[in-house]
Amino acid sequence: MSEEAIETIRIARGEALHVDHGTLRFSVWRSEIGDDGGHSIEVCRVPSSEDEPAEGLIRFDAFRNDPHYHLPSSQKQPTAVEAGYPGGGLAFAIDAIRERLPELLDRADHGEFARAAEKLPLSEIADEVRAAAERNAEPGEGVESPLTPQMREALGMEPTAS
Repeated sequence: MSEEAIETIRIARGEALHVDHGTLRFSVWRSEIGDDGGHSIEVCRVPSSEDEPAEGLIRFDAFRNDPHYHLPSSQKQPTAVEAGYPGGGLAFAIDAIRERLPELLDRADHGEFARAAEKLPLSEIADEVRAAAERNAEPGEGVESPLTPQMREALGMEPTAS
């Protein structure tokens, strides 16, 4: 009896660096997912205690091959960064924080945080986030994970043919 090969994918995620301003936290980390990867920047609500996780509001995945963003963070279907954006996905994310963060938070149905972002020094924050990205270490070796239908969906991949 032959066993069917289980498809896997290597996933590695580095430690996140955080930039906090007001009620917003900008978490920056590097990841490798299969043959793609790069920086991720998630705009979160600052937790009210150390035991509480930070609630993700929007996320930018500035990957080499498939730069995209999620409005809101929980949205499984990403929005692609336009091909050929000058400086790539990371530049897009930094520019979006600097120039359009309140608008993006509104589009992600986080109006309260959009109003708070209007009062923040977004240019300064964008510079701090870029500096955090430049300090980010490469992720470690990572782990091989089974590429289940749920994992494929979470990664925005096409389902396997039956």
